[in-house]
Amino acid sequence: MNKDYHLSVVRFRLKENSAQDVEIIFKSDQFAIGSRIAWQDNAHFFFSFGAGGAPEPDPGPQDLNDPRGKIFRLMDDGSIPEDNPVFPDMNEPSGIWTYGHRDPQGLFYDTDNTTLYSNEHGPLGGDEFNIITKGGNYGWPLFSYGVNYDLSRVSDMTEEEAAKNTILPIKHWTPDFRLAPSCLIRLKNSNFEPWNGSFLMGALTYQHLVLYNLDTDETEIVLPKAGRVCDIAQLPSGNLVILIDQQSPSLFSKGRLVKLTLKTN
Repeated sequence: MNKDYHLSVVRFRLKENSAQDVEIIFKSDQFAIGSRIAWQDNAHFFFSFGAGGAPEPDPGPQDLNDPRGKIFRLMDDGSIPEDNPVFPDMNEPSGIWTYGHRDPQGLFYDTDNTTLYSNEHGPLGGDEFNIITKGGNYGWPLFSYGVNYDLSRVSDMTEEEAAKNTILPIKHWTPDFRLAPSCLIRLKNSNFEPWNGSFLMGALTYQHLVLYNLDTDETEIVLPKAGRVCDIAQLPSGNLVILIDQQSPSLFSKGRLVKLTLKTN
């Protein structure tokens, strides 16, 4: 296994444009599909550990001894908070906050309502938007709205059974509207007034910038063919910047940081 694909979390001080006092505070020897970090406050942060599942689902996300397919919550020094979940057959809090994820590529902690949100890759279809609840099991691979890449079912569990045993997404997208979502932000006081209160995310497969309104359950492509949008940030000015993957097919969009502003006449 290529060690380049193992997941580590590192903290450091940025001084004079260089990383100093580098310290690894989490390290795994498991293959990681992807990860994202979101800060809860100055002392606590969440991070995801993607598991993927091609061509067949891996049971690791349901195994609490396996870091894959989990969202973790740690202190800024890498220690485990005392108020983290204590799972069955464990005697003390775990670094795991939730489990049963496939590939959570976007995390956003909303300080206004103290809620953690995540988007997640399904297999073929079944991309998800989740509200992350302490200790929750999010079902992968026990249940999915998507199918395996050979078009077979992920499992025989019904939606009704999944609702009793796991936490279902508050939104899922079917194979007719595939996202492969990456990054997640909720706009507030941005210059894009109609978008405020909604979530923005990148769509890797079809290279869109996508808006999702949780209140109306509407999904809108607001910037088509922008490239593989890997990150989004709102500037103090209210404008936005998007980071586009070097692997985007278009020569125009490869490896760019793009600033989005309102068009003026």
